[in-house]
Amino acid sequence: MLEIEYALKSDIGLIRSDNEDCVGVRSPLDDRAGKRDRHLFVIADGMGGQVKGEEAAHEAVMAILTQFIEDAPKDNFPQWLSSAYSNANSQVHHHGAGDPEGRRRGTTLTSMLIAGDMVHFAHVGDSRAYLIRNQKMKRLSTDHTIAQEAVGAGTMTEEQAQSSPKRSYLTRALGYRPRVEVDTFQGKIHPGDIFVLTTDGLTSEVPEQIIYDVASKYPPQRAVEMLVKIANERGGRDNISLQVIRVLGKAKRRLDRRIVYSTIAVLVAILLTLGIFQVGKRLHWFGGEKLSHRLVNLIDVETITEVDDFKEKVSALQEKAEKLKGYVSAEDGKKIDEMSEQLTQLHNKTDENNLDANKPYLRDLNQQLLEIQAKYLSGSLAPQLEEPADEEGKEEEGGKQESEKER
Repeated sequence: MLEIEYALKSDIGLIRSDNEDCVGVRSPLDDRAGKRDRHLFVIADGMGGQVKGEEAAHEAVMAILTQFIEDAPKDNFPQWLSSAYSNANSQVHHHGAGDPEGRRRGTTLTSMLIAGDMVHFAHVGDSRAYLIRNQKMKRLSTDHTIAQEAVGAGTMTEEQAQSSPKRSYLTRALGYRPRVEVDTFQGKIHPGDIFVLTTDGLTSEVPEQIIYDVASKYPPQRAVEMLVKIANERGGRDNISLQVIRVLGKAKRRLDRRIVYSTIAVLVAILLTLGIFQVGKRLHWFGGEKLSHRLVNLIDVETITEVDDFKEKVSALQEKAEKLKGYVSAEDGKKIDEMSEQLTQLHNKTDENNLDANKPYLRDLNQQLLEIQAKYLSGSLAPQLEEPADEEGKEEEGGKQESEKER
């Protein structure tokens, strides 16, 4: 099992009025066997004109993440990715049935699934996947563009393709047609590997050498912030989205339970002897206040029929999540921040057309917060699912794409 550090960022750029890119990640919140070593990273760049492109990318990313949440693959990962892409393509294509000819919505979609010491990719369009290893960066994906086809045919060099107007004319995209052809590839990962997933808003402005220099030198969070800043300084003509994933090494083994229990027993004995430990006193580890009542309750999303009601629950859930941060560890606080950002995006994106489609995302975020809360509740080890529905909710994904995709 390998430890993973990652960061993601999506920026509207300096020219566009809408962000038609979308990035998403699903990384386990627990250490249960078969769960902790599954990580899914997704990035999309929509086209079809403003709202349509934005919706296409958001819907595709959420479709992949939802399927991963509900039916996480146990084996045959390339087949699972192909099936997930097929389902996402069907959804986007169906919702774009009324789009005028020549302006049909669609999106690029590049995904990276880590399972154990293997990494699996699925790819459609011209968003890219890179690998940095042994002080070299290699592009793993192939752009599905007219310019890249010319490179493959030998009529254009890579340098010419980079500046060609045809570099943004896609030959393949998710959602345009009833079926989509998906590139899948895989490989073994090693400690020290760095992966970069990015839309062309970055690669059109920033040379690959600079991407390598920044991603290989700085931690993921600093790297994504610096690369977005550089892209904007160079023009920021498109939305800019990327994810940087660093493989840190083998996860540390858990301590032997007997040692843990013995240590706890000794500490309890010492506290009792000193008169510090008081039964019923609300303590959380070394003096932090223990959460004594539930802040987050279960939301019955199936009873939600109005968009305003949905958004109120999203907002309320986000408020309770912020309060919950005061009782949790720094690591769980970071997870809550990520979920809070998703809730913001879900709140902003939900309307009459996608209300039912977005209910599962609210349910999942609600469940994740319940699981975190359960770790800090006095006398509670699991979320109370039979609890009455609460008044909250909120999410969304840094939706992001670009207009027309003729960029």
